Amino acid sequence: MKNKKICIIICTLTIVATILPVAGAVMNNLKPCPPLIQIEWEATYGGELIDWGNCIQQTSDGGYIISGTYFRNAWSLWYSYFYLLKIDANGNEEWNQTYGLYDSEHVAKCIQQTSDGGYIVAGYQGVTYMYDAIVQKTDDLGNIIWSATFGDPNEYDNAQSVQQTTDGGYIITGFTNSYDAELGDALLIKLDASGSTQWIQTLGGSDSDAGYCVQQTSDGGYIIAGETSSYTDSGDVYLVKTDSSGNEQWHKTFGGNEWDGAYCVDQTTDGGYIISGYYGYEDWTNDVYLIKTDSAGNEQWTKYFGGTDLDEGYCVQQTSDGGYFITGYSADPVNYDPDVYLIKTDATGTMQWNQIIDDNSTEDYGYYGIETTDDEYIIAGYTGFNMQEAVDVWVIKLSSGNEEPNAPTIAGPANGKTGIEYDYTFTATDPDGDNLYYYVCWGESCGCGEWVGPYASGEEVVFSHSWSKKGTYEITAKVKDTIDIESNWTTFEVSMPRNKLAYIFVLQLLFERFSNAFQILKYLSGL
Repeated sequence: MKNKKICIIICTLTIVATILPVAGAVMNNLKPCPPLIQIEWEATYGGELIDWGNCIQQTSDGGYIISGTYFRNAWSLWYSYFYLLKIDANGNEEWNQTYGLYDSEHVAKCIQQTSDGGYIVAGYQGVTYMYDAIVQKTDDLGNIIWSATFGDPNEYDNAQSVQQTTDGGYIITGFTNSYDAELGDALLIKLDASGSTQWIQTLGGSDSDAGYCVQQTSDGGYIIAGETSSYTDSGDVYLVKTDSSGNEQWHKTFGGNEWDGAYCVDQTTDGGYIISGYYGYEDWTNDVYLIKTDSAGNEQWTKYFGGTDLDEGYCVQQTSDGGYFITGYSADPVNYDPDVYLIKTDATGTMQWNQIIDDNSTEDYGYYGIETTDDEYIIAGYTGFNMQEAVDVWVIKLSSGNEEPNAPTIAGPANGKTGIEYDYTFTATDPDGDNLYYYVCWGESCGCGEWVGPYASGEEVVFSHSWSKKGTYEITAKVKDTIDIESNWTTFEVSMPRNKLAYIFVLQLLFERFSNAFQILKYLSGL
């Protein structure tokens, strides 16, 4: 008999030891639903003609700086001004600056806040395809401190991207027909902190090549993304790595048999690169093109996103979760106009969500998008009708939609007796005021029910339960809102000793069954 009891105990402990880790693993691996991306706020800026935003960056005060074009006249040789716009964290305009004589086109392509609190801007100016690349340094209110132009005034040159370097200077990339370029080369310029030229390099082959994005790499060199027709029969994505002096170390091309190109590159946390652009097809359509390479530019994987017409990815950034955020446009197959196209992927390039934003069938472009310090997203571009000259800078701040509900609180007796039903009060609130559903486990193998509700946010909800066996139990509970976003779990420990009434009940049955049982017990106890 003793051995049999020991065997039962060992088997029971084995079963418990097997079940408990599994139950814990299930709870710890509960994953929230994918975020529902919503527009937190949006705003337009500009004048009576054509205005657009090419780049947006978050500033040290939590606001944003945008660079672009102001008051462009589509009917008069594209006259326009450089445009800098500073807004606060909620999109309220704090100041704007316009530069340049209204006798040619002025486009501010890229902007970055500098270490002194001011800004560095890169773009181009000119008319009838005779443009100069231009770089301007401003103070924190956008007032110009210095300005530098590059290229032959009778040729076509532009600056597309600028970044402050670790030595306090600046690196710029773009396109040039100057500097002994053949049919056009990618342009790479290094300036010191005061805007003086340190060196100029041209990159490419015997045909046309362009640089659209540059970033200083972790080894002090530079990575440039653009497009080339020098190394293929058609245009291809062009990725060039240089040393700190702009000397090419290697270049790679990517693409198919049609025209392909890259607009943006970002060095990733593993030392490789993520590239966004477009991939062309024979029917004159194209898809968003996303390429991941290792640190030597070797392709690791490639993804394509889009519909049945024209789709392009203008900007890509690695996000805090290791994934990627892409901003671009997608052509509407019904209205045949462009819409803002946003894509979020995981670290392997698998799409997590995408969103198309259409402002009442207007022409809508997203040129630049970043992850913000609150782990959300903001993009800049334009909305309106180009040839009707009703176009404005468009800034859209995105949020993850509904916030997750707060974990419920549990109130009730922490000790009790088996066989007695006890009431427990559960209360949870939802930051968005959504109704809530409760899921409660009572700490027993069959003690989990189903989702129950809905109940109002903040409403006290009472559930009752009894335990049939003595022991310590852990009540666990969570809630979800109306779009299935779940809260964290809450736990509440309850101790259930054996109910003494159960012994009395057993004795009562014994005495009813055996009339002489009391005499026997009295004899055995020596009374």
